[in-house]
Amino acid sequence: MEIEKLIEGLEKFSSHVGHSLTSSKKRLKRRYSITGDIISYSICPRQYGFYKFLGYAPSNPTQEWYGSIIHRFLKRAHLYFLKNGEVPDEKIIEEIFHRIESVMEAEGVKASSEKARESALSVLKNFCRIEGKNFFSSVVEAELKLLKELDNFILYGIVDVLKRDGE
Repeated sequence: MEIEKLIEGLEKFSSHVGHSLTSSKKRLKRRYSITGDIISYSICPRQYGFYKFLGYAPSNPTQEWYGSIIHRFLKRAHLYFLKNGEVPDEKIIEEIFHRIESVMEAEGVKASSEKARESALSVLKNFCRIEGKNFFSSVVEAELKLLKELDNFILYGIVDVLKRDGE
């Protein structure tokens, strides 16, 4: 995304929420997430307002669980690949998946059904078998944290995957 388009979107976002992107205290700046604020607002300002200001919750927690377990798995599988020089086999995939699932359950995020759980595990096994070696070997960085302080606000986010040029 070009920085000019991002700034233009931030200006529209600021005018819609009804306040400037700065705090009344000069040293404190508002923080905006690239996905949670900027992209969500650009997709649907009304929905963003419902979630951000009125406290509505997403209607489908299965999507949150599914996306989160996929992201967490890929990060850990990539670390496994870096350490061992190979794509995790089915046994390792299941071990990684179960560890992540336990952590998520402790955080209060659970699969809505056994079918959703089995689906995610199946997708991950197939991904590792079909794309694993090419994908993991081309990853330069995973879960890269971004933070950019601008004049009136702070923009932050996480880049899921950086890959080599042309990949």
